[in-house]
Amino acid sequence: MPDRQQTKPKQLLLIQTWTDVDRSLARQRKLQQAVTANTTTLNERRRALDAQLARNAAKLKELRDRKRAVERYTLKHLPDIEPARTKELNHGVVSVRLARRLLPLPGSSWADVLDGLKAPLLDRLGALLKKLAGRYVRVRFEVNKQQAFEDYQNGVITDDDLAQLGMRIYARNAVQIKLADTDAKA
Repeated sequence: MPDRQQTKPKQLLLIQTWTDVDRSLARQRKLQQAVTANTTTLNERRRALDAQLARNAAKLKELRDRKRAVERYTLKHLPDIEPARTKELNHGVVSVRLARRLLPLPGSSWADVLDGLKAPLLDRLGALLKKLAGRYVRVRFEVNKQQAFEDYQNGVITDDDLAQLGMRIYARNAVQIKLADTDAKA
């Protein structure tokens, strides 16, 4: 065990005369002035940073609003950019891709999907766990959504197979925006 460094006890200021009291008050006044000056400077810096953050927040809000407006316009005018589904403009590229997500069937949850998947396994697993001193083994079940989605994309399972498992693919058009690295040439 490493030796702990011994700390010196705090030395109390020894005041024995009124002159010592007066000197202590003078030092306290200087310290208080320094703290006040530092606090004032720090508060001014904080106000300046707050103003910069507010300007930045306004720019981020405008950026988000502009992105949403471009997405709405692009989806509304999708036939204009078919079949490539991409439009190159002076200041960037706008494209539309089909975004797919794996979801549980309407009216159910992932817990319902998991219950349906693990039901056939529980009987076999229960017997196996009894045999292997199951009280010392903890089993955790979860739906492997990533594997189910990959199997769907690779054609291993179909929409009907997913439906039997309590899952479905949700597809929607998603707008992607890639801004140009430099300003457009006039």
